[in-house]
Amino acid sequence: MLTRILLLFFCITIAIATTANDYEEAWKALHKNDRKTALALLEKAFKDPATAVDAYITYIYLSNFEGRGNAPNEFIEKVYKKLKDPNPYLFALWFNDPVLGGYGKKNAIQLDLLEKILSDRNCNGSLKSAAYYVNSWHLQASNNIAKARKETEKMGSVGPLWQLAGPFDNLSGSGYYKDFGPLQHPEANAVFKSAGGADISWFTPAAMNMDGWTFPHAHIRYSTAVVYAQNFVNAPADMKVLLNAGGAGAMKVWVNDEQIIAEKLDLVTELDYYKNHVQLKKGYNRILVQLAYSNTTSPNFIVRFTDDNYNSIPGLTYTPALQQYTKGNTQKQAEPSLRHFAEIYFEQKIKQQPDNIVNYILLAETYLRDKKTAEARALIEDILEKFPDNSLLRVELMLCHIKDNNRTLLLQETERMKEKDPECPIVYKLNIQKLLETEKYDETEEALTKYATLFGNDDDMFDTKIKLYGAQNKMDVLIKTIEDAYKANPENTGVLEMMFNVKMQAYKDVPGALGIYEKYLKSNFNFQVLKALARAYNKQGKADKELQILKSLSDNFPYDPDLITDVSSFYFDQQNYKKAAEFGRQALTLAPYVATYWENLGTELQHQDIQQEAIDAYKKAIYYEANKYSARERLRELQKKSSVWKAFPETDVYELVKKADNSIVDYDYYYLLDEKSAVIYPEGASEEYYTLAIQVVTQKGIDNWKETSISYNSNSSDLFIEKAETVKKNGVKTPAEKNGNQLVFTGLDAGDAIVIKYKIQNYAQGRLGKEYWNKFIFNAFVPEKLARFNLLVANNVKFNHAALNMKLEPKVSSYDDFKLYTWQKEDLDAFKGEPYMPSLQDVGASISVSTINSWNDIATWYSDLSAVKTDDDFEVRRVFNELFPKGTASLSQKNIAIAIYNYIEKNIRYSSVAFRQSAYVPQKPSVTINTSLGDCKDLSALFVSLAKLANIKANLVLVNTRDYGQNSMVLPSVEFNHCIVKALLDGKPYYIELTDNNLPFGSLPTSLYEAASLVIPANAKDTVSSKIEFINAVNRTKEKTSRKIYLSVIDDNDLKVKTDIVKTGALTASLRNQFATLSNQKQMEEMEGNISGSFKNPVKVTAISFKGLNEQSDSIRYTCEYNVQNEVAELGDIKMVKIPFGDAVATVDNFSLSERKFPVEYWRYEDVDEYETVVEITAPAGTKFYEIPKDEKLSFVNGIYSLQYQLKGENKLVVTRKASIKKTTIPVEGYAAMKDFLNKIVKAEARYIAFKSK
Repeated sequence: MLTRILLLFFCITIAIATTANDYEEAWKALHKNDRKTALALLEKAFKDPATAVDAYITYIYLSNFEGRGNAPNEFIEKVYKKLKDPNPYLFALWFNDPVLGGYGKKNAIQLDLLEKILSDRNCNGSLKSAAYYVNSWHLQASNNIAKARKETEKMGSVGPLWQLAGPFDNLSGSGYYKDFGPLQHPEANAVFKSAGGADISWFTPAAMNMDGWTFPHAHIRYSTAVVYAQNFVNAPADMKVLLNAGGAGAMKVWVNDEQIIAEKLDLVTELDYYKNHVQLKKGYNRILVQLAYSNTTSPNFIVRFTDDNYNSIPGLTYTPALQQYTKGNTQKQAEPSLRHFAEIYFEQKIKQQPDNIVNYILLAETYLRDKKTAEARALIEDILEKFPDNSLLRVELMLCHIKDNNRTLLLQETERMKEKDPECPIVYKLNIQKLLETEKYDETEEALTKYATLFGNDDDMFDTKIKLYGAQNKMDVLIKTIEDAYKANPENTGVLEMMFNVKMQAYKDVPGALGIYEKYLKSNFNFQVLKALARAYNKQGKADKELQILKSLSDNFPYDPDLITDVSSFYFDQQNYKKAAEFGRQALTLAPYVATYWENLGTELQHQDIQQEAIDAYKKAIYYEANKYSARERLRELQKKSSVWKAFPETDVYELVKKADNSIVDYDYYYLLDEKSAVIYPEGASEEYYTLAIQVVTQKGIDNWKETSISYNSNSSDLFIEKAETVKKNGVKTPAEKNGNQLVFTGLDAGDAIVIKYKIQNYAQGRLGKEYWNKFIFNAFVPEKLARFNLLVANNVKFNHAALNMKLEPKVSSYDDFKLYTWQKEDLDAFKGEPYMPSLQDVGASISVSTINSWNDIATWYSDLSAVKTDDDFEVRRVFNELFPKGTASLSQKNIAIAIYNYIEKNIRYSSVAFRQSAYVPQKPSVTINTSLGDCKDLSALFVSLAKLANIKANLVLVNTRDYGQNSMVLPSVEFNHCIVKALLDGKPYYIELTDNNLPFGSLPTSLYEAASLVIPANAKDTVSSKIEFINAVNRTKEKTSRKIYLSVIDDNDLKVKTDIVKTGALTASLRNQFATLSNQKQMEEMEGNISGSFKNPVKVTAISFKGLNEQSDSIRYTCEYNVQNEVAELGDIKMVKIPFGDAVATVDNFSLSERKFPVEYWRYEDVDEYETVVEITAPAGTKFYEIPKDEKLSFVNGIYSLQYQLKGENKLVVTRKASIKKTTIPVEGYAAMKDFLNKIVKAEARYIAFKSK
């Protein structure tokens, strides 16, 4: 008996082990991408209770991977009913089709699951609330909107009505940290300053969305902003509850002004993701939400009060109306949010079962539902270390990259999958797409057939077929494919649209086409389909039916002012302006601070001749959005005011052309008129108007002007070209060809004139959006007959102006509520260029204007704009840990900074492309790391981010490079063209340039020598000086050249030379650039080319070697040996050789002028701080040196020079040259001394060394 029992126990154990092994073996097969074997093993593993749930979940992921969305759905039986705690699994799997799928209509099995969730006591209140939301979407999609609203009422959300305040400034995400006033002022009459500088107050929209979640964008139409929402909850008694929140944006929540939630990351979370306990007091309690979001039109939030199982608290009521409440602890900071139940569960599961791979995917999916991409990615990358080829895991990693908008890593993963798993459906799809793109249509068709055989058909392949048949012009096949798809799935909206087009365009069956949409909408609701049908009705002249759709939408969604505006626009087009205005006013009850709706109302009232109300509406539009230029024009029209452009002096350009000065023949062209006019409006918007009249004199002038482009910022301004034409000598005008801002003047001849008139309207927004700065230079390198700058400034606008290199007061006059300032100069001679002269910005007569109060305003603005971009993230911390695996405690700050610098220079390449980068905002450091590309501000932001982790004080520095002059920004403006870093390392300041991969740490290119710079504070507590400073890099490695040259005369007239050279600082960059990637042979050839210019005869390099060339060290040492043929000159019995110093300390080629009008910018001429050259000359045996030159000692304000000759024997001479140079600018009065200094050096170094036989 005992034997039989033991045998039975043994058999059971073996059975269990075998079954459990099926699940493990399935994953082993998946690690090898043997999915067919894995599927068979999983089906066996379904039968064992110990592995059934995990096996079926794995089966779901495998089915999704293989595109088998039509696989049998047994989730309820095989997973749900077997789980003691279904909550974490439901949360992780929620959007999978075998569970609940995406939002929209549900199938019968999904509806059954919804019903089970809502009735199951094991399901927590959070999932039930989410289930109500899903069911509401199903009901709405089924065209049962009223019932859908009743479902969302069961979610337990605060609302639906809230008081709102906003928009407030959220420059680069910095608004989260700001206090804009709503926390301290809940009262209705409180006044705040909006992001646009307007006075705003709390408002309660007439209607708000009733979806459980609150979407404020309908009422505050900013895609980047901070908004506040407040509500008042009435509690029947004192109670401790759980406050749950979620949303899209960085979020803070206060209850009775006590902070309960504070989450700085701009995430997109599910409901109840953030949570903390709070004490509600009997009576009214104030709830305040701050939401800071960027670049989205769907900011949202949800707040729920629940018990600890997330069930809604009964008896709570809500009102947006201000109520008396008792303040809590207003000084208290929020505790860290309680962790999400699904995260806790699966993290624990992984600890318990570290080898069960499905738990990693479930946890990653849990993280991704709340956009915790860093955590999900770290988790998946960790498990991929063990199983690098598992495509299921790699797809999960791809999902992380998709969520993180990381295109670079996504493409890398795609290419990897092509190589490692070529038979997977993703690769098949990619290959099919490539075949189609390369117009290999027959192969595409074959591949589609093969895909269908292997994986079945899906929407992607249907779309590909449609593109294929269209490209092949197989219209009959195309139409039949669409018709078959429509019959099979008439509720697929993509197919629906195609079928509509088939009926409308192929069959010209208008009723049939309309019927396609009408039939669908009887049992479905789809916003896009309704709008498409409304457009179709409009085209067919069915106005009543169009209006019926528009009104049904606005009635069903009365909170959306755009839908109300659609109705208003319909009536406006019908010329029923009274009705249009009625709906225009209705839109404003929903969004009272949106300028567009005020402008619409103004237009509707103007057409009714209700002038004063129209004027008031236009004023409101301009007040809330200063850049509403069309509203400005209509407002001035109603006020019977002339155009602002009438304020400016008028010049008849054609009269100027007629009277052109034909005596000007020494220039290729010249300006008849160079005029810039600008308007600064009371609310801060600005427009500019340019008029140019150019007289073309020569063929070169034609080449200069036959093609030109108008410079403007297309991201923040609009260009309107009023006139661009050639004016022939006989007065005939020929318009230029235009393409955007490009102009081509055809048929242009010498003696013709060009006239260009254009306007630029600026649309910049944000903190500096209302500011204006500009500079007008009166001089040019050609004559200017008339140069004029006009500035029309509203009386309430304060601005500064500064003249440079001229004494010219403006002519000031009044025009309406403006003052006109005009600066004008006539008959300006051309500037004659001089070598190494300052830029025109520094020496030209100019006028600068700026409304910006101080440089501190710009520094604070850029600090907010860039601070969030220098926060550490997953990628930054990963790189930091790789750089410093043992930490940084034992390292000096300079060594840490050098390690960071070397990483960036070796791994990131400088790239500046307009479509990839913002003009001002650095990209996220993770993007820079992953793409290995970045411009100056991106690289600098990455350095600062890494330095922060080492507690190194590092600041971004905005720079205007020296070639743009030191006086290009005499008033506060944002005319910087470069960005570097200033770091305090071991108590010493260093400037760090990051865009040259060959430059050593701390060295700077000459373009940064005393360049104008503005150090940006890292945060509000940073006390760096916010003023323009000229870069003085006292701790940089100086640029020094040290040479030892050993020169021997051989074979009578040949030279044998060996050089030992050390170059330091920025001088090493050019050496690395030229030689680092070359073979030794190529290095010798390149050096031969470099040396040959110093000799008259052939040079042959015989050896060369470098030290430090392939490192980022601050010096490079190299030796070079070469021979020069016939370089020894003869004069009788005397032989002579010129000393090959290698570097020219002085040249006079560019200083032939006896006098100058402009200073010499020595930094343009000289890039070396110190020269030290020692030349040892050995004459042939039996000879001696003859008449050795005298020593030289020279000096002037910018340098000291010495040349010393020392005889070491009859035939050995040592020549030592030293020079120490400053790069300071030489004034005009110092030119003669400088020239004399250089001439003496050139003369001294031109002397020959003579020797003759003893």
